[in-house]
Amino acid sequence: MTEYSWKPIPGYEKSYEINKEGTIRSIDRIQKGPGGSTRILRKKVISPWISKNGYVCIALSVNGKKQHEKVHRLLAQTFIPNPYNKPQINHKNGIKTDNRLENLEWVTNAENGKHAFDMGLNVRSEDAGIPKKRVAQISLTSGSILNIFDSVREAGRNSNVPDSNISMCANRKIKSAGGYLWRFV
Repeated sequence: MTEYSWKPIPGYEKSYEINKEGTIRSIDRIQKGPGGSTRILRKKVISPWISKNGYVCIALSVNGKKQHEKVHRLLAQTFIPNPYNKPQINHKNGIKTDNRLENLEWVTNAENGKHAFDMGLNVRSEDAGIPKKRVAQISLTSGSILNIFDSVREAGRNSNVPDSNISMCANRKIKSAGGYLWRFV
């Protein structure tokens, strides 16, 4: 790791730098405290962690506000050109913790989804061993059960009510969806 490989992180230029290996450090800066006191903050490497969904993350603080960022996104924003303004970063080998620059690329949402499917990373919940939840369609007026579907997706297809609305109703986040009450069976 050589000194010249450090670059300021876009959006954090006055506070943090990153190198091509994904190491992030704070930069020397002066911090003003209460009563006009000042102190010098020296360069310090910031420790990352692995998030619940498997990405390498880091906490950066600017103006006293802490923000959590994904390291692969900071690497791509700093070192990988994005001439077509694509919004997402893909790990080419499918390993979320492999943040080598040659393993990262800018992609669209559709490209990212296709890559995940092609790599076998995007499996349906029932294929992953998570059972489907059956859902009941209930009349708002009588309270009687009109239909029972094997899944929220099936209920949505057969009732022309968006799956997300059925799910929110069944999870009791909204009262009704599509003129019906929905409950998990």
